Amino acid sequence: MITRYAELIEEVLRSEPARVAVAAAQDDAVLQACQSAYEQKLATFSLFGDQARIEAAAQKVGVSLDGMRIVHVADDMQAAMQAV
Repeated sequence: MITRYAELIEEVLRSEPARVAVAAAQDDAVLQACQSAYEQKLATFSLFGDQARIEAAAQKVGVSLDGMRIVHVADDMQAAMQAV
C-alpha cells in the first residue's frame, strides 16, 4: 500500500507518462503544473487554446513549452470541446 507521496511518484514512473489534454491552457498556474509534471516525466501535454495567449502566459511565468504540443483554438469553449 502506498502511504507516502514519494512512493506514489515511484509507482507512477514505472509506467508510461499519462497523456493529458488541457483546455484553455493560458492559465499561469495550469502551465506551471504542466511543466512540473512534464519535467518529472509524469505526463505529456497537449495544450488547447489561443496559441499567442498560451505562449504569452508561459513567458510571463517562465514556463518552457518545450515538449508540449499546442493546438491553436481561438475560442475557449471550442478549445474545451476539442480537448475532450
